[in-house]
Amino acid sequence: MPTPLSAIDAVSPAFDQTKRQLFQTRRFRFWLRMAVVAMTTGDFTFPGSWNEWGHWLPPMRSRRFILPSPEWPKAVWERMLHFWPLLVVVGVLTVILAAMWIYMACVFRFILFNSVLSGECDMKQGWPMWKPQGLSYLLWKICLWVGTGAVLLALVGVPLAWAAGAGLLRNLHHQMPLLIFGGGILLILVTAFLIFVAVISLLAQDFVVPIMALEKVGVVEGWRRLSPMLKRERKSYAGYVLMKIVLLVGTAIFFGLASLITVLLLMIPLGAIAVGVYVLARAAALPLNYYTFSTGVILAGGAVAVIVYALAIVSTPAMVFFQSYANHFLGSRYPKLGARVFPEPSSAEPQIP
Repeated sequence: MPTPLSAIDAVSPAFDQTKRQLFQTRRFRFWLRMAVVAMTTGDFTFPGSWNEWGHWLPPMRSRRFILPSPEWPKAVWERMLHFWPLLVVVGVLTVILAAMWIYMACVFRFILFNSVLSGECDMKQGWPMWKPQGLSYLLWKICLWVGTGAVLLALVGVPLAWAAGAGLLRNLHHQMPLLIFGGGILLILVTAFLIFVAVISLLAQDFVVPIMALEKVGVVEGWRRLSPMLKRERKSYAGYVLMKIVLLVGTAIFFGLASLITVLLLMIPLGAIAVGVYVLARAAALPLNYYTFSTGVILAGGAVAVIVYALAIVSTPAMVFFQSYANHFLGSRYPKLGARVFPEPSSAEPQIP
């Protein structure tokens, strides 16, 4: 068992592991698979209109630049009402897909941990293997979200209800100093609570998930086993949280710039395709109906998927690094993980004097 690494000491081995797993020869397939994991877990950083959308669109034969009328939002809304059944279906499907995505993200969180730990990404085998832990993690996240919403509602709603009942909101001009003072205190309380929730989420993602994966236990048992480690080394874990914030700021700047360049480069071919489709549709005089509207939605969804996957590819090194960083920090304190992160040299290997 190695000496417990500090938050700073864990950076170098995590960086080395990221280089080995992603930048070695013939690791591009692993990179592409991990990009799918990044896209699923969320770890990555103009509709075209026809004349049928409204009278505000200039006709094709016009050579003058005509500004849209101020009434164009109303015209678009009135036109959209003709497709309300399709919009309802799209809305319901969006909610269903969002719920499925959240569930998949919880399961893929364990696939991410195992992939970085083993150096191999097998989503087909990982999905059935980690579904129980993923479901437990999902239920915990739902409870956290509900609890967070309830506390925020109490923090904000109760003072507002009291202020309204006391008549403080009637004469705002005369009560301004009191309202500013109370609002400042309320802002501090809400900010402190949100920071607390963010830290809890970070600890669960980086430390509870590995324990759940290695011990095959639920999230409650994972927290129970992490709690003694947190109590023994409060300063070390606090340093980890602060160091991760620093690392997140640095990577956000670098990968944010890389992501922006990627999106701009993708806009060139995607924009050319969109213009080509628009010109062909206008040349064919296609009307706006359920078929053309559905086709436009599908094409737009495909374009968004391409952009998201490209961003996931760009951000995969950061995702692998942060998972490796958490593994090295926790592995130096948690023997079952440390045996995988810091394997002892085989006795059969010759010892170097």
